[in-house]
Amino acid sequence: LPYNMGIMPIHIFYEPAHDFKLYDSDICKGLVEKYEKQNTRKEIRDFVDELMKEKKDFFMNLEKDNKNKSIDEIDENFLYDYWNLYRYTDSIVCDDIDRRSFYNLKEKYPEQSDYIEELKKISREFLFDDYVINNNSTNMSVVDNSYTMHSVLNWMQKAIDNYNKTTNDRYIKYVVYSTHDSSIGTLEGFMYYAFNTTIEFADMADSRFIELYVDSNNQLNVRYLRGDSSVKFDVTFEEFKKVINEKTWSDQKVAEFCQFDKKKK
Repeated sequence: LPYNMGIMPIHIFYEPAHDFKLYDSDICKGLVEKYEKQNTRKEIRDFVDELMKEKKDFFMNLEKDNKNKSIDEIDENFLYDYWNLYRYTDSIVCDDIDRRSFYNLKEKYPEQSDYIEELKKISREFLFDDYVINNNSTNMSVVDNSYTMHSVLNWMQKAIDNYNKTTNDRYIKYVVYSTHDSSIGTLEGFMYYAFNTTIEFADMADSRFIELYVDSNNQLNVRYLRGDSSVKFDVTFEEFKKVINEKTWSDQKVAEFCQFDKKKK
């Protein structure tokens, strides 16, 4: 390989036996009612009221162009639909992260250039607030992370059982779970719920690490790190295991809540 690159062993989830993105109500039917209630949340209605008061024509024209319809065919209340609002704010943030500088929007709506720049801040604030409220007020983060946390504990226990053993082909040294920013978001929500950490907005290129290590006193510890290696919490393995077992749902409970077909697995 070029530059003598070092290769780390990576354990990949066996996808047919593991359910991903359980924050998605299309996958987990138990969350359908939660999302249906989003449209009536005061925070969302107030947010849209402010947007439409300031720039109703701008958003109506965006929707007209997006749907390729005439302005008369657009429901002026379209932005009060949670998913329409989410798609617009998420697209603005994605455009910013990708450093596209909104050139398509600015070319089409040059008179709105200053407002489009302002939308970066507005969209981030909305998505963060929405993200925190979702994770604090529902079971979403617990549902989405229970399977994963059970796997993490299982891998850690295998590492402990094989500690100081020099030969074991099945020994798992390092695990990478590469995931979408929304999944990192629910992980942040779960860690807040379980360990009272601060919820931080996850941009598209972001990382979190859960590390099992032995300290200078030969004590087994677990720490949760941001991508820049800042420690969000550091506890003993036994404490971590106890909290995870208390705060997660059983696989059976998750399957029942999400209404999975019993023949699926």
